[in-house]
Amino acid sequence: MDIRQELLRLIALNQAEQWVPNHIALTQLDSDGLIPGLIECLGDDDAEVRLLAVGLLDEAGQRAEPSVRALIHATADFDRLVRVAAAQCLGKFGTLAVDAVPNLLP
Repeated sequence: MDIRQELLRLIALNQAEQWVPNHIALTQLDSDGLIPGLIECLGDDDAEVRLLAVGLLDEAGQRAEPSVRALIHATADFDRLVRVAAAQCLGKFGTLAVDAVPNLLP
């Protein structure tokens, strides 16, 4: 499954006001390659793809622990919404996310 293509499909549905909540999207996309695919999408050129990837990693909870390094990097994203979402997501990882602190300071 191409995770990026699936995220673009979900974005298109949301833009057409056919909302797919993250918890439902996560179950639809669930596969062995989901977390690595979402991590890869954090580096995408499209801010909407990055934002949705962060949202799905947040929804995945502790399963998304392998994404901590990429989420820390996302706290320095050019897009404010991606930065905020990444910071919020990292909150669930406690001390594993301590390296994000410099990116979060004004």
